Amino acid sequence: MKLRTNACKYKNPGKVAVVNPSSRSPSMSSYEPPRTPPRAPQAGETDGDSSGPSTAGVSGGFPQAARNTVEPNFLENHFNKPPDISVACDIEANLEAIRNAQDEFCMYKPAGEALTTISKRFFDRIDDQMKENLLKRHKYLNGKLDSPLTFIDHHRHAPTNFPSGVLCDVKDAPDLLAVFKPADFVQKTEGDYKGVPHHRVVSVVEAKSKTGQGGRAQAASYTYRHQQARPDHPMVFALNFKPQWYQVILSSPNGVVASEETPWDDLDLLLAYVYAHYDPKDDHFLYDDTVSWNAPVGSSLPSWDITFKDTIYTGHFVFVGDPWGRRTTVFRASTGPSDDELIFKETYRHEGRRFKEEEVLEHIHAEGDIPGFVRLKDWEYVHTGGKPIKIGSGNDIRRKVRLALLDDGENLVEAKSVNDLLKAFYDVLEVHRTVYSERRVLHRDMSMHNILMYPRWATVKGRRVFKDAPPFIQDVLDGSIRRLEDRTTECLILDADNSAILGKSPVDKHTVLANRTGTPMYIARSVCIGRPQATYLYSITGVRMPTLTPAAERLYVKAYGQQRYDKFAEKNASTCHGAIPPLKRPNPPPPFVHRPCHDAESIFWTMFAALLLAQPANAERESHASALVATLWKTLYGHQIPEQPAQYRDDRVTILMMDEQEWEMCFHTQMRDVAVLLADISRQITPEYEYWVPRPPDDHLHEAIQRLILQYLVDHLDKDILLDPNHQRPTEPQTDKDKHRTDSRPAETRANGSRGSRSGRRGKGSRSSAQRLSKPKTSVTRTSGSQAPVVAGPSSGSRVGSRTSTTSRSRGPVVVDPKRRSGSQGGRSSKRLKGLEGSPVSINEEDEEH
Repeated sequence: MKLRTNACKYKNPGKVAVVNPSSRSPSMSSYEPPRTPPRAPQAGETDGDSSGPSTAGVSGGFPQAARNTVEPNFLENHFNKPPDISVACDIEANLEAIRNAQDEFCMYKPAGEALTTISKRFFDRIDDQMKENLLKRHKYLNGKLDSPLTFIDHHRHAPTNFPSGVLCDVKDAPDLLAVFKPADFVQKTEGDYKGVPHHRVVSVVEAKSKTGQGGRAQAASYTYRHQQARPDHPMVFALNFKPQWYQVILSSPNGVVASEETPWDDLDLLLAYVYAHYDPKDDHFLYDDTVSWNAPVGSSLPSWDITFKDTIYTGHFVFVGDPWGRRTTVFRASTGPSDDELIFKETYRHEGRRFKEEEVLEHIHAEGDIPGFVRLKDWEYVHTGGKPIKIGSGNDIRRKVRLALLDDGENLVEAKSVNDLLKAFYDVLEVHRTVYSERRVLHRDMSMHNILMYPRWATVKGRRVFKDAPPFIQDVLDGSIRRLEDRTTECLILDADNSAILGKSPVDKHTVLANRTGTPMYIARSVCIGRPQATYLYSITGVRMPTLTPAAERLYVKAYGQQRYDKFAEKNASTCHGAIPPLKRPNPPPPFVHRPCHDAESIFWTMFAALLLAQPANAERESHASALVATLWKTLYGHQIPEQPAQYRDDRVTILMMDEQEWEMCFHTQMRDVAVLLADISRQITPEYEYWVPRPPDDHLHEAIQRLILQYLVDHLDKDILLDPNHQRPTEPQTDKDKHRTDSRPAETRANGSRGSRSGRRGKGSRSSAQRLSKPKTSVTRTSGSQAPVVAGPSSGSRVGSRTSTTSRSRGPVVVDPKRRSGSQGGRSSKRLKGLEGSPVSINEEDEEH
């Protein structure tokens, strides 16, 4: 389509700009991210997902696009040809004002007027089918389409109703917003608007001054936030411009692509951008009609209608993950106030993926439900307008899938007591080892957001219980084993995204388990580098299997039998965990294989994080963290997957090397015994058991940790420590500003930054509300030698409400393809960056199996 320029003359009318790459604005990778605290990672992808976006993550808490490509054929690739319209004379004065603008503030009004004029011309030409589609997708029009898409100035205010309960409050203010019915919103005397909610935004626009850096990164970060708030927008366009040129950006689960910078005397691309919001290409899914928002008058946040198997469920966010990658979103929803709730997890899964979550869950529970592992009700590929939602092309296609899950629970930070928390971890270990030994499934991503406590195990008539389900902690402590049908756990394990179903062939098993997979904050040290640990003396220093006191041993043997207890007995004075530690490390070392003991180590890091954050109910709240706690949390929270494993030393080793006194210094005095417990477990975690001869049983580390937890619980049955689930201990040190406070109020507790979180369950049908956030998740699956992901900050993602993180952060999982590099990050160091702190920002990447 060529612009009609009949009355007004442009330089080089109708020609597509040919831009020298060196003259383009800096790419996203050239932007230095803000200096915010590192964040925890989000759910990782596993084998076979690899053709997705290149390695990406977050550095300093800033979103980084999974792909940052400038497409020379962007116009042809992403837009339908618009009808011919004549707008040249109407917008010439606006374009001239943009070209001559000395700062970006002078461009908002002329840019908004020019874009709205173009939109009105197309609005006058759209047919009845387009009108019907618009009315269906924008329900607030109430069946009456009487005004065009309008571009309004909103630069002073962030759009409202961001899902803060799931993520965090952000001050993310695009310069212009594209909306229908602007009369619904407040226009200030300066001409700009205030109070537009995210669910009314159609597109975003970013302006930059003539001398300012190009705004592509910032515009990309706006699309990142927009898609977190809008699960009904699989893809979104944005506009970025300067006085010299303009550029269109497309954001989708496959990453971010951009047009070349186009001079203002060529308007073909600009017209196509506006027209796309009336008539997008068939394979460009700007809308998913199976998920839509409802915002009753007076509602602070919209609810969401999810159409699943031709039934409509209404609910709220539980988790919001990274838009660039698998883009996991989780809802808690039901068909009505009196009906049971389901957990809906939707994700854009790479078609090359080897293990699919629904298949893993069906396999785990195929011979009967195993208590403590989330169960699948049903699943489907998502279609809209009669077409499957598939984004990408060739070998790089993501397809939207939606799972309905039966079970729910609460975040670990909702623990009411230390004993409750330890019971949950005991059962996590028991469920994990059962699923591995009985169903040959290895989870590979144990983390804060893949474990819930206080589970709500849905009652489903006709479902069998696994006949070999073991006794759990309540059975052990009660001294009597419940019937299979009555046997419940104190935990719920989620997110089988990264799980592997192990084949019978040893070759197949090794291939599957050779990837580095997990969430950086919690990933086992050997998995992190893709080889057995060999960088410190304690890796070959043995620690004997814990023994139980007579009282605890009686309870153990009554529950599991003497044979299980004796299985892990030391053979003689020289063995540790039934095997002999080496005098020196073997050369060459054995090949890396992801083993159950690595997941047990991840469970330890999760337990350490949960207990370190736990606030005793009867202890004084701290205004800031001690230097030791702040350092430990920074070490754990900021941990990354190394780009050069051969030259890497895991900083978390300093935590494992602490003596008992240092462990005690990390906690309130009333939690001294908890500190001793963690110190004892850390000594079991530290060695590299891959060097032992013979190698200990697969579940030896589960056994060691469970024995220590059981002994603590037996010793403290009547000495439980109550916790305050409404507050977490601070993890940041005192600052100079804190030292000079003049008011008498204590500083607000500085807890971990949050990419997203899950709040406690508030009762059936209750809405998820904004609450304190815990850590995001970002998991990473790497093959040995692949480059490092950048860390974000617990719940990818980002959760609210106690829901299954079928994510997941936040993190979805991330699989790293060593052949591909990330070069794109979205963001800027001006007004909006402060708002990004503490929110989910990691990027997912998936790795294809070769």
